[in-house]
Amino acid sequence: MGRSEKVTLDDVARRANVSIGTASRVLNGHPRVSTQSRGAVQEAILELGYRPDSVARSLRRNQPSAREGIWSGNIGFVLPNTEYSMLELPLVISLVNAIQTALSENGYHLLISNTMDLESIPKLLLDRKVEGVILFGAITPAFGAQIRALTSAVVIGSCPGGPALSTVNVDNRQAVFQAMEKLHALGHRKIGFVNREPTHADFAERLAAYREARQQLGLGTDARFEAVRDLVGDERRVRRAETKPPVLDELLEPLFCGPDAPTAVLAANDWQAIGVYRYFEKRGWRAGREVSVIGFDNDIRICESLSPSLTSLQYPSMAMGRSAVKLLLELLKAKGDASSHSVLCTSPLVERESCSVVANTMSPNPRRTRA
Repeated sequence: MGRSEKVTLDDVARRANVSIGTASRVLNGHPRVSTQSRGAVQEAILELGYRPDSVARSLRRNQPSAREGIWSGNIGFVLPNTEYSMLELPLVISLVNAIQTALSENGYHLLISNTMDLESIPKLLLDRKVEGVILFGAITPAFGAQIRALTSAVVIGSCPGGPALSTVNVDNRQAVFQAMEKLHALGHRKIGFVNREPTHADFAERLAAYREARQQLGLGTDARFEAVRDLVGDERRVRRAETKPPVLDELLEPLFCGPDAPTAVLAANDWQAIGVYRYFEKRGWRAGREVSVIGFDNDIRICESLSPSLTSLQYPSMAMGRSAVKLLLELLKAKGDASSHSVLCTSPLVERESCSVVANTMSPNPRRTRA
């Protein structure tokens, strides 16, 4: 067929040896098409140089999510309030992969925005004709309500006090209880908690779960075991990128200088666990020997590079991404009229070398001597 001739969808169907209905479903991203037929149609489109009229096609679409009969197939993934690219973080990369795979399986396309400019986001969603949006991170009630007025939305993370948005989050309580029970089973009774970012929603939930777990394990409430920094000024406004591991000496010194120093600590995330390790190194201590350590996120780059390797709670990126897509597609099918839901994804404990049975409390403890 000459390139000057108008290639039609019927031509594509004949070349692919499928019905025109199947060719149309492939073109419109319909999920109920066999892999073999989809591949044949896509190959025929490339061979024939078929160029569909996207405007006419979208007008013909009758997707349940389409607004006024126009369907774009676009789903937004927005990371607001971050001045650095969170897309470089392993847990976010895994999250995006899960979302993109789940959307592709259902005939949708993913558009990503990582921005501090919240005012630009509503216009972006309208210009790109998104069918729905997945928001990741700390979402303010006002921003959540603004997005919900424009389109169907699901939040990965928490939206405290916000509108009735469906949310997907890690089950911080389950995770922390699992870590605390593990340490308790190893004989630890003096268990500390380290968090230098108290305004971070997930970290705050983990601290609350730590306090609850202490009560249920019969350890009581004792603020002396909490190394929690009080942020001030601009630190409360925005999270900034860090290229060097945190120095936590000032935060940890009060925790370990007294006679009731912890025999184990739970760090709010793996990044802060690096600071715990660095503090131990300066004092000649070793994680898993003098003090057991558990992190959170199971960032392989961190956990396997530390010596000894870090025991950590897995951040369930894949499960959260797929759950967010499932919730959003349910909203689109109901045309936004469905009630909001909250999904919590569990975090398995990945055991490595940084935890051990508590040392004999009657023996001399080098951690009680200040360096």
